[in-house]
Amino acid sequence: MHSKLLIPGLLLGLLAACSDQNQGHSHVHEEGGHVHTAPHDGELLILAEEFAHLELVLDRETGTLDAYCLGAHASTPVRVVQPNLVVAFDAREGVEAFEVELGAVASTLTGDTVGDASRFQVVEPRLKTTADLGGHVSSIECLGQSYTDVEFELHADSDE
Repeated sequence: MHSKLLIPGLLLGLLAACSDQNQGHSHVHEEGGHVHTAPHDGELLILAEEFAHLELVLDRETGTLDAYCLGAHASTPVRVVQPNLVVAFDAREGVEAFEVELGAVASTLTGDTVGDASRFQVVEPRLKTTADLGGHVSSIECLGQSYTDVEFELHADSDE
């Protein structure tokens, strides 16, 4: 009889531990020690808590920006049907506002194709900067849900 109560109790505990809205390389929940870590060492954005994430990975040396659509625990790739993502960068000291379009990355290894991909990429010379960058992902549809103006910050000291 106690085992019938134990499993639902554990599930409720896990759900309660995942109610925080942190963003960063990982998001950590104080209660229960539940952690979501960005699998590509990028900036992990929460699209919907315990449902979907978007990871942004910036290589400042090459100006390459990758975006990965991920599932609930940020560990499983999730394919989306759109062929590109538009990312808008805010004006900052020394940087004018600009937009980039990340194209879907096809892969024979994962089976991703344009229009059915979990990874998007762009190479942009303006991303070769040591400045902090911030902005938003204009729109993404992931797991049947639409998300618009998903804000982010890419700090120069955390892009290693």
